[in-house]
Amino acid sequence: MKLYYHPHACSMATHIALRESGLSFDIEPVDFSTKKTGTGLDFMKVNPKGMVPALVLDNGEVLTEVTTILSYIADLVPNKNLVPKAGTISRYKLTSFLSCISMDLHKNFSAFFFPTAIEPWKEVSKIKLDNAFEYFNSVLSDNEYLMGDNYSIADMYLFVMLHWCDYFSMSIDRWPNLARLKGAVSSRPAVQSTFKVELGS
Repeated sequence: MKLYYHPHACSMATHIALRESGLSFDIEPVDFSTKKTGTGLDFMKVNPKGMVPALVLDNGEVLTEVTTILSYIADLVPNKNLVPKAGTISRYKLTSFLSCISMDLHKNFSAFFFPTAIEPWKEVSKIKLDNAFEYFNSVLSDNEYLMGDNYSIADMYLFVMLHWCDYFSMSIDRWPNLARLKGAVSSRPAVQSTFKVELGS
């Protein structure tokens, strides 16, 4: 498998998942400004949407969208317990968390990644982000991770959103449970390896 990624992008969550899985994989960066990969490939031929992550499977099939790839990776290694079994209520609960992270957090960070600063958009997005972070902080009030005691792909995705708070100098001090989760996840070897490769730190 080969993961196409961009530093600080949501592809970081899938990179972490691959390292947690123990599966064999390659990675290649994508330059968003040129749409070229690290080897000079036209990334639009890999993913016509032009966005990361894109995961090229051994048979040549290409998967896109972070929640889809996270679920695929987790299902390849059921012994790692990164996702509940398909068809269980717990699986649907995790899928709900992934959807909420995608729509209420990931989507609302768009205003901050947009190359032109549109302050009203950023102000509205910040309110929505705060509401979503408040929700996830409450979920973690009695749980070590989103799914209780089990570390999952939902925690990886949420962790990247918390990393974006650092990237955009947004304090999470008011949400101690999120800060705790961020610290716990950041200490994992798979996360440290991902940071070293993507960010050189």
